[in-house]
Amino acid sequence: MSKRAVQFLEEWVSENMVKPVAGAPEGDDSEARLRAEECVIAAKEEGIAKEDIEEEVGDLVDYMSAAIEKAVNADVDRAVMKDRS
Repeated sequence: MSKRAVQFLEEWVSENMVKPVAGAPEGDDSEARLRAEECVIAAKEEGIAKEDIEEEVGDLVDYMSAAIEKAVNADVDRAVMKDRS
């Protein structure tokens, strides 16, 4: 089940991740919490329990926070590269 849970999570994140609102206070994890809740709902529809996901990746809110940060950093890197062109 764990491989299925991780595969579901990775696909869900790639299809549904939304970056945080610009100007959100440092340490504000409301976007990550919202994404985690939405992911859990979708996972349940697929017969995957939150516990199965968290068994593999740890706390889901922390995972979503890291995914959001990664997406933001990728946007920054793209902007920097564009500016250099």
